Amino acid sequence: MDIADLNLSVRAYNAVCRAGIKTIPELYEKYQLEPEWLHREIGPKHMHEVGDALALHREEVWEENRKEDDTTMNADNGNTISIESLYLTSMRTDLNAMLQKTVASMLEKSSDEAAVTLKINIGLFRSSDGSGIIKPTITHKVTSAITSRETVDGYVSGDYALDFDEEQERYTMRELPPEGGQMTLI
Repeated sequence: MDIADLNLSVRAYNAVCRAGIKTIPELYEKYQLEPEWLHREIGPKHMHEVGDALALHREEVWEENRKEDDTTMNADNGNTISIESLYLTSMRTDLNAMLQKTVASMLEKSSDEAAVTLKINIGLFRSSDGSGIIKPTITHKVTSAITSRETVDGYVSGDYALDFDEEQERYTMRELPPEGGQMTLI
């Protein structure tokens, strides 16, 4: 799983190579643990590119990590249900990728605020064959919302009076005549 398989742009590929990274799992780990190194090297546009490329290869990274974890697993064989569980690797991968993309987008859009949400749905299905086996299904959804504030200031020019139209039951505005001036009746 060489980084060349990611088909990165020349600029992104060179930045990754300068960091001494040769494989996709190495890049993935560095991307998750130290994202600032890459952002300093290539900026938000190419950060998106790397994040998207890694997301496309997350199953391969998961398999590679699983092989490594199988050889170093503790006494419970990694079967404990927890956020660190081997079974939730794809969820962590998606969450980390979304965090990176969100920060890059915030920098690109000059936004000061964002929210990243992880939703986990768990379903338990009992087998109908009487064996007592319970099969879990765990799905996840990661969403990002970047707060963007744009303001346009203005004002209504002129001299107006506020009136209440009782027939239509709403407020209206009428222009007042200029000081010392006359107002047309038509």
